[in-house]
Amino acid sequence: MIIHQDGQPPVSVQRHQPDLEDPGAEVWKRIESFAGQAPPCLYVNPIGTISCDEPIPEFFRAAREFQAKWCKRYQALFGRRVLRSVSNWVTWKGYQSHDTRYWDRAACFTGILFINDTFIPPHQWPDRKQTGQNRRQDRNLVNAKNRCQSDKGIDAG
Repeated sequence: MIIHQDGQPPVSVQRHQPDLEDPGAEVWKRIESFAGQAPPCLYVNPIGTISCDEPIPEFFRAAREFQAKWCKRYQALFGRRVLRSVSNWVTWKGYQSHDTRYWDRAACFTGILFINDTFIPPHQWPDRKQTGQNRRQDRNLVNAKNRCQSDKGIDAG
């Protein structure tokens, strides 16, 4: 699906069926498929790939939408008990460094955002006011984020 807005570059949205046995592996395969040809803006999670030539508000809206959809979906699929012990679920096999576990969890849970080949962690994404989301979208995303964080044992504050 391609989203067009007047005078803006198109935002490409591809939907995917997640590999529930190893959701992070599929994310890495899709990222690697861009090898040297990644678009300037790229967001990948287990259920979607969103790309655009510029970091426009519509790109971030689509990325946050897919992030929230995945959070809701994995919560419904796996329940709190499994999600609280993340090591049961992510591709963690034996000892891995802190960085490796971080990337693994990002691929499985939050998704991975690149702007001009630079990884942008979720807490550094543009503010929703900058991306023009309305209050209903904000509330839905905050609720989904709080559910995701509580499932990971993080205080949503």
